[in-house]
Amino acid sequence: MSGARIFVSSTINDLVDLRAEVQHCIRDAGLVPVLSDIPDSGFEVSGFTGVIETCLDNLRRSDVVLVVLSHRYGKPLPDPFPEVSATHLEVRTALEFSDKPRFLFARKELIRDYHGKASAQSAVAANGANGGKDPRVFEIIDEMKNAYSGKDVGAWYDAFDTSFDLKPLILARLDAQIGEAAVARLLSRGEVPLMMLEARTLRESNENQWVLDLIFRNVSPHSAINLELTGDIALGSKHRRRFNVIGSGAGEGSKESPFSVGFSPVEVQNRWSKGGVKRLFVNLEYDIYQGFRIRDRYRCDVEEGPKGRIKSTLLIGRKYVAKASWMQSDAC
Repeated sequence: MSGARIFVSSTINDLVDLRAEVQHCIRDAGLVPVLSDIPDSGFEVSGFTGVIETCLDNLRRSDVVLVVLSHRYGKPLPDPFPEVSATHLEVRTALEFSDKPRFLFARKELIRDYHGKASAQSAVAANGANGGKDPRVFEIIDEMKNAYSGKDVGAWYDAFDTSFDLKPLILARLDAQIGEAAVARLLSRGEVPLMMLEARTLRESNENQWVLDLIFRNVSPHSAINLELTGDIALGSKHRRRFNVIGSGAGEGSKESPFSVGFSPVEVQNRWSKGGVKRLFVNLEYDIYQGFRIRDRYRCDVEEGPKGRIKSTLLIGRKYVAKASWMQSDAC
């Protein structure tokens, strides 16, 4: 199965059923679940590393880490590992990767104890196990909270009571990965629009602006709607300038969508005459009826000369951007 690899970190013995449900939830969404205790998940075993290092290797190779906390902290690991639980070590390893999404899901009762953790820790000290809770589980929550960089401090975790509550919360957090996987499948089956770019010769509208006329032709039977154009012009190898969309005749569902883009020749012209400007890059975003927004990126090669002429165009990238415009405000 293709799709993002989703590593699930939690204690195991007390959450066997929950982990099995989460695994099916992730798989049904078109992604690859990675759970150490489920043989038919995406967890990969090597005969050359120990159990803990194998878990950490799988975590490092995953695209997203989900941390699920109930009440147990877990047994501290033996030497040579730090004196923390396996789940805690997985969390610390995940936090080493600033670009790896990681999401915390915690039982509501645990979150209530966390917010009143001074009294909860006193209860543990006075009453021993306190129903199986270990105050060190609060350390995991603290470390996840401190690593959260979002503007909304209240959004650094999701609280749940049962697996029924947990699964929609997970799907909401994995919305981008689910969209990427779905669009990849649609692209592989040819079930999305195919917009071919025709670039006309550059023309000079006035002394302050050059204009490039573009036409996108949809050569597929699938409609593209809510078209939006952006892009930039390369000024040598290290500099780029955004151009402005100054006109659009694109009709909804039309097979032909014309655009006009403009840019100032003041800086560009000197470089162009010296052969410094060689390419334009164009991004076309559009919605498809399956509920996704796609961005196609094109490269326009320009012949050298005092003004330049578009020699060829090439579609160089296609990717999922977000939900379709009409779904942006929908509740998950």
